[in-house]
Parts: sequence; structure tokens; C-alpha cells
Amino acid sequence: MAGGSNSLLRLVRTNGAGHTLWDVWSPYFCWHGIGDFQRHPVYNTVWITSRENRTGGQNFRSYLYSVDVNGQFLFGVRGIPNMGGDLTPTSDGMICIETDPDAPNYHIMAKRIRISGRVLWQSLVATYFFFNESCAPDGADGVVVAMNDGRYGPPDWSNIAAQRVLANGQLGSPHISIIPQGRSHIESVSTGWIRYSLAQAGEVRLDLFDLMGRRIATLQEGFKQPRSYMVPIDQQHLPSGVYLVRLNTPVGSEAARVIIAK
Repeated sequence: MAGGSNSLLRLVRTNGAGHTLWDVWSPYFCWHGIGDFQRHPVYNTVWITSRENRTGGQNFRSYLYSVDVNGQFLFGVRGIPNMGGDLTPTSDGMICIETDPDAPNYHIMAKRIRISGRVLWQSLVATYFFFNESCAPDGADGVVVAMNDGRYGPPDWSNIAAQRVLANGQLGSPHISIIPQGRSHIESVSTGWIRYSLAQAGEVRLDLFDLMGRRIATLQEGFKQPRSYMVPIDQQHLPSGVYLVRLNTPVGSEAARVIIAK
């Protein structure tokens, strides 16, 4: 377990019977709580990111910690600075994805860190008003990052883009980005359903993709009249996770994030 919001970072390990095995603290305050919490599946270490203010004023910085099975801080109790946001395990460490709020119009950075704490590379994932990132492994020691896309107007979760970062830090396909909302657009995404509207008649295709850009299913295809439609998502054979749905119409296309939770 890990905790901290306007308090000291605290980690507690318990056994199956609920007995505390160890209880360790960092001497620094987590002003905005824990960013992410991941266990490395091979090295059995726990990695934590937090947002902290150690100097006063508005000088907030992100820090990365790693703790072994004995409760020892592998990077020291001070952690590694400028490492925050979301974490994705790799074969030899983690990839850290973070929005840089100090950059003009925001941008998203990816950094790969080894178990030793050494940074292998850092890569600029996206610039110009991308934020609220989430990520998932790409199956090849890299990561796929989904981002809130504010380039085309007031951002919300119907405006997203996704970018794959390869194991060597290079940007790779797929790069899924949306076209600005037009008159035909996805209105809402709820559990098991997609609602969209058409402003004019024409050929329509509604596809479901995983975060690697592979098409999982075509949810609807064919000629449609101008009105709203509700389309079900068959979740029977879909594992829990984040997916992308893309609507293609004669006047453009749009994408939205779908979360399947079972």
C-alpha cells in the first residue's frame, strides 16, 4: 500500500493475514498525492511517482521512487527528480510518461529508466496542448500513450490522440490523432454503447481499435441518414482495458476513448 496527499509519502507491506511486514516513510511531502504506483513483474520492486514541493512557493516537481521487497529505497529517500506521471514496466525498468506543465502550451515527455535508476533516453511524445496522459505496454518493451488533445477547442475526453513510443525511444506507428469535431460527431461513450450523430446522409464506418492501432471490430458500416445512433459494443471477448473508437463520415472523422471494465 502507498499513501500521501499533503502528507509524507508512506509505504506499507502486509502479508496475506493482514500483518504488517514493514512500514517506511519518505521525509518529503506529497502535495498532490501519488501519480502512479506500479510493481515490476520481474524484479519484484514497487515504483511510485509523486508531485512534491520541497523548496516552497510554487516550485512543484515530480519525483520517482523505487522500493524493494524489504522496504529499502533503491534510489534513496530523495528519489529521482523530474520523473513523474504514469509508469509502464519494461524488461529492465520502467517508462515514465509525464505532462510538463512548465512548457509553453504543455507537452508530454517519455523517459526510460533502468532498475539501477539510470535514464536510458528521453523522448518528446507530443507538443502543443496535449495533457492528461495515460499509457499501456505495446508488447515490445515500448509504450502507447493516449492523450487529451486540446488543439481543436475546449478539451474533453472525446478529443484524444495516441502515440506509440518504441523501446529505443523513437516514435513509431500507429499515430492516431483526431480531426476537429464537425457537425457529425461522437456524442457520448458509455458502458457498452457508442452514441453518435450525423448532420448529413452518407457512408459511415465505426471501428474499435486497441491502443496499438489494431482494428478489433467494425461496430457499424453502411449508408446512414442524418440523425443520432446508438451502437452496442460486444464486450464478451474483449479483455478489460482502454480502447479507441473511430467514426468515419463523409465530412470527416473523430476518435474517442473507450474503457472496458469487467
